[in-house]
Amino acid sequence: MKESRKLKKFGLGRFLLAVMMAMAVMTTMTACHQKTLEEVVEEDEDLQEEIDDIADSNNMKIKIKENTIIFTASMGSMESLTDQQKEQLEAYLYDEDNYDQLIDAIKDVEDEGDISGVKMTFNFTNDDGDILYTATYDKDGPVKDSN
Repeated sequence: MKESRKLKKFGLGRFLLAVMMAMAVMTTMTACHQKTLEEVVEEDEDLQEEIDDIADSNNMKIKIKENTIIFTASMGSMESLTDQQKEQLEAYLYDEDNYDQLIDAIKDVEDEGDISGVKMTFNFTNDDGDILYTATYDKDGPVKDSN
């Protein structure tokens, strides 16, 4: 299978939907907490189970480290991304509608959970776990281009 077809098969729309579902769950479950997002999730078995279910049903991993939500998805056996594939990912992740949804989801978790400094990191890996592309956002937008 050509690598560009692998990127399409990956389903970025489905990935974003899963991200938004996970963020919605975290928003409703973190209300009135003065802890890190990681502490809230560790203390709430139901929340952790919902996050795990979303991750499992969408072939991704979701990890919470302090106030950063890390979404990791495998892109298969690719060794690296071509420039065209990176451009496709960037076009998708920085699309105004998608971008606004991500920023709004971060703001919702911060506002509803009374937690500041929430970030989202997206890691796209190969089957070996090597990171092919990563992007991090906070409530103001992209944090840093690390590619």
